[in-house]
Amino acid sequence: MSRDRTLGRSRSGEEWRSSEPQCIPGGYLVPRRLEAALKEKWPNQYVVEMRSNIYRIRAPGRLTDEEISTCYSWVY
Repeated sequence: MSRDRTLGRSRSGEEWRSSEPQCIPGGYLVPRRLEAALKEKWPNQYVVEMRSNIYRIRAPGRLTDEEISTCYSWVY
């Protein structure tokens, strides 16, 4: 799921790209659910990297704990 999704090219509109990433543990995380949550909140304005079973997300804001919990499946 290492995709680069952006919308717009204004300098101030892309400051989130250089911000500190939100890190989410990858165990039991369903990538499609994470992508759906990101698309719903920030259509085409996010970057996701996977490193050492940790998803590093850069977006204009942060996902809440509740939004993150919907991305997990304990039987995945």
